[in-house]
Amino acid sequence: MPALRTHFSFPAREPSSPPLGEGKLRRARLATIGPTTAAYLREELGLVVEAVAESPNAESLVVALLSNLQQGAV
Repeated sequence: MPALRTHFSFPAREPSSPPLGEGKLRRARLATIGPTTAAYLREELGLVVEAVAESPNAESLVVALLSNLQQGAV
């Protein structure tokens, strides 16, 4: 993840926490291929995950992304 911090700011789970990353970076929006990955990013790294595939496969990830796009979240 250090390489991604060069280009993106990662929002912290808590609004009072500063985003991970420095300067005027683009805000990353995270989507995961399943609930296990989402839980890890949330619990271990404190990141906000905006789209989570119901099953760990590409088709479910596309459904999650499209659903969030329709809701205006991603």
